[in-house]
Amino acid sequence: MRSPYFATNGYGLLPTTAAKAMQEAIEALSRSGYGAHHRLEQAVGPVRQRVAALLGAGTDEIGFVRSTADGVGFAAESLPLRPGDEVVVFSGDHATIVYPFLALTEQGRGVKVRVVATDRGRVTPELVADSLRPQTRVVALSWVRYDTGFRCDLDAIGSLLAEAGVLFVVDGVQGVGALPLDVRTARISILAAGAHTWLCGTAGVGVLYVARDLLPLLRPTRAGKEAIVDPDETRYPFELKPTAARVEDGTLNELGICGLGHSLDVLLDLGPDVVSAHILEVTDHLCQGWAERGGRVRSHRTRGQWSGIVLLSPPSGRDVRDLARRLSEDRIVVGFREGAVWAAAHLYTDLEDADRLLARLS
Repeated sequence: MRSPYFATNGYGLLPTTAAKAMQEAIEALSRSGYGAHHRLEQAVGPVRQRVAALLGAGTDEIGFVRSTADGVGFAAESLPLRPGDEVVVFSGDHATIVYPFLALTEQGRGVKVRVVATDRGRVTPELVADSLRPQTRVVALSWVRYDTGFRCDLDAIGSLLAEAGVLFVVDGVQGVGALPLDVRTARISILAAGAHTWLCGTAGVGVLYVARDLLPLLRPTRAGKEAIVDPDETRYPFELKPTAARVEDGTLNELGICGLGHSLDVLLDLGPDVVSAHILEVTDHLCQGWAERGGRVRSHRTRGQWSGIVLLSPPSGRDVRDLARRLSEDRIVVGFREGAVWAAAHLYTDLEDADRLLARLS
């Protein structure tokens, strides 16, 4: 029997087509080395196009990075920030969206990072608007909170930031692949997302979106041959590529990109609306059944705020450690945090899986 899998927020499952393609690529690399590398290299462009299609972006606005942190780090080090400029982040947000900007303060660049308090991690357009100051140049936040699953209204936040002339940097790792997103409508400046969660890829590869009009303003502090328009090992001309590919400073994780391409095929063939509708159906069923059994749903489930992540407190008197043991015995894969079950549903999680989890509350 297939094990119910509710841990996509930590690591997604690789589609069988992606796994097969990566296995074949590994075998080819073991047989022909550079020849196999060349074929993988040629396949990077089409995968870039698929990422752009998923995000509503141009192909020139997409780069490949090693992780969400790598992408946010590129943003922090490359944005045209000056002494006295301020970056706004929000309390309790994932370290990945905060530390790259805090690193600027350690480098003595005179950039300030201000942490704005939230109500249980809820970052609303009203809170963002109230947080702006004359010196605010960047607002950085997670689209979906890793802990409670709260989803920000990117369109509303992006609109007000664009009007204020403030750059918008987004950690998309817990939403991209699960929920529909149009980066242009949301007026996002930069978005980074590791492929290993809802994109159902592997660790070591991620995607980066950089708005086209922002690209000429970026000043990366790292650059390798692959980021240069016409590298020459005698003259070393320093002309960065005019696209987001300028972040690709060295050899890419071609194997990971190969797998990601096949995962994207699955997501795009179904379409973001179908994927998100399935996730909503399963998580709603799980939350309703949990509440009926005396448990408490701690995640926000209202329209526009729900996501594939739910935090569920056990019924009164129920020991979460005992529940964890019973779920493990039944081979039900979930997470635990703050004395609660931490569950995440994706395409491969269905209503029967949710019922098997709920049965353990009986």
